Amino acid sequence: MSFVKVAKTKPVRLTRQLLDGRSTCSRAAPMASCSLQPMNLRAPDLSQAWKTWKTQFLIYLRATGLDKESDARKVALMLHYLGPDCLKIYNSFNENLDSVKYDELETRFDAHFTPTANISFERHIFITRKQGSNESLEDYVTALTNLSLSCDLGALRESLIKDIFTCGLNESNHYIKEKLIRAGPIELNEAVELAKTASLTKAQMSQLSSAASFVGAINNQFQRRKRVNQSHTKRRKSVSPSTSPKNNYGSPSSNDSASTQICNYCHRRGHFVQCCFKKKSRTVHQLSTTEDLFLGMVECENVPSSDVKSLSWESAVHINNKEVICQLDTGAQTNIISLSKFTTLGLPNSNITPCSSRLI
Repeated sequence: MSFVKVAKTKPVRLTRQLLDGRSTCSRAAPMASCSLQPMNLRAPDLSQAWKTWKTQFLIYLRATGLDKESDARKVALMLHYLGPDCLKIYNSFNENLDSVKYDELETRFDAHFTPTANISFERHIFITRKQGSNESLEDYVTALTNLSLSCDLGALRESLIKDIFTCGLNESNHYIKEKLIRAGPIELNEAVELAKTASLTKAQMSQLSSAASFVGAINNQFQRRKRVNQSHTKRRKSVSPSTSPKNNYGSPSSNDSASTQICNYCHRRGHFVQCCFKKKSRTVHQLSTTEDLFLGMVECENVPSSDVKSLSWESAVHINNKEVICQLDTGAQTNIISLSKFTTLGLPNSNITPCSSRLI
């Protein structure tokens, strides 16, 4: 018979710290939740890629409280998040992982990824930088500020940024350039605020101008209708009958010779045959081949079509027992209809005759 020896174990004490989900290994939790990506060694600009990655890593250390950890822990974190491709670069430094300091390792990577800058070339890029056609003022001044960091400009940095910002504005912002030049010696932040204010003012004035154009178009259309109505009123007065009373056929109602005559055409009493309405043919006015006819139109710029349509005076007219929506009182000298609409009315094509009149 064999015996199995059972080792005694100490009971686990569930402290309040464990119940709350906190333990001594919780400091490693940020590594699992960090979204920091490895260093991209295939980036076209390795110097800028390294600066961006290093800044993100420092933000991560400070946000998680790991910036106060030991050098050994921070070195391990940096090499871990740099990725396996950067380990080959680290091995070329021939540093001891147990004794290397964090600042020393950061300096070695700085020297590897950031070669000696060509100040003349960096300044050339900075000075010749122009605002893009679709680039905002904020993006332009930010680009100039970033370019100036590698130009070693010293105390003249902000002054030169302001001057290049003024001179590099595109043609659409020429009015901003004039304001900045007239402003004289001002600081960079003042120049940027002045440029933003000028751009906002121009946008607001453009909106006010559009509203004024809409109101002006409405006033012009109402004035035109008023003139047309006045013209129609004068025309009615010019063709109105005289003050002497007349019967329905245009002949005097007094006891003159016409009042007792019987028309030889319609055989009704009270008018001569020359004044008989039934004898007169009612024909449509034919256009002269050399006649210029005015249609008239008010063009409204930047006005919604629904607003302009609400100003028109339309009515339903029945032609050949079919309803047609016609615009009335336009002030035009002739009536027009499209060929497609004419075709839907079922009228014979013989009613269409050639005409060389111009519509103006």
